[in-house]
Amino acid sequence: MARFGPASLKQAMFLKADADIIVYGGSAGSGKSYLGIGRHLRYVNDPKYKGYVIRKNMTMLTKSGGLLDKAHSIFKNHEPRVIFKRRDMQFIFPSGAVVAFSNYENDAAGEIYRGLELSGAMYDEATQAKEEHIWNLVSRIRSEAKVNSGLWLTCNPDPDSYLFKWVLPYLYPEGHEFAGRPRPEMDGVVRWLLRIGDSVVWGDSAEELIEGYGHMFPKGNIPRPLSFTFISGTIYDNPPLIANNPTYLNQLQQLPRVECERLLYGNW
Repeated sequence: MARFGPASLKQAMFLKADADIIVYGGSAGSGKSYLGIGRHLRYVNDPKYKGYVIRKNMTMLTKSGGLLDKAHSIFKNHEPRVIFKRRDMQFIFPSGAVVAFSNYENDAAGEIYRGLELSGAMYDEATQAKEEHIWNLVSRIRSEAKVNSGLWLTCNPDPDSYLFKWVLPYLYPEGHEFAGRPRPEMDGVVRWLLRIGDSVVWGDSAEELIEGYGHMFPKGNIPRPLSFTFISGTIYDNPPLIANNPTYLNQLQQLPRVECERLLYGNW
């Protein structure tokens, strides 16, 4: 039985994070999809665990070399007795825990998740999602499983995505020589958010948000602020890839400047 685990401190930080919403965003080759799938293994000994792996397009899940192939390798190596039911797109572990694969193509696809209880969910390439789709999934994160339920989003940098606003405090500001790149000291820092109508407000603690915005809700009906963290990752945080594909790093280093900043350094 092979043991799944991190290959660097940054990968370990992502696998151990327990915020309600986690963004693991980084450059090419950082192992985002691999780790995002493998994170479910933290919880599969709980028979009530219902995990999901989601991508916008089903083709990206099922094509050769895609997420489903990665999951077969990760899950089977960790637990040879796991069963895959193709019709339901589900892996069923000996405990009874389930990890299902699904798409979220458009607004109509939201019906797939209506009434579901998601113990934990990964949305791969989450910059391709609509922000409202992410909020819909957040509303489905609840479970009888004894786990820290959450939603984790993997992505490459995209300044046109809703996620850019969410991760901006974790980046070097304009005017800095590394503007747009992740600030190492901010990796894994937990911030808090509260959605009020169509707006999202942020704070350094749940108490700060409750104190500042609690008056906007009926007395005694203040929603629980959500914890959020961003963890950056680059190819340098994935030593096995560099060892197995040394030319890939060289290819990234020789990209045009903007693409190099984005795909090598994780610059948003």
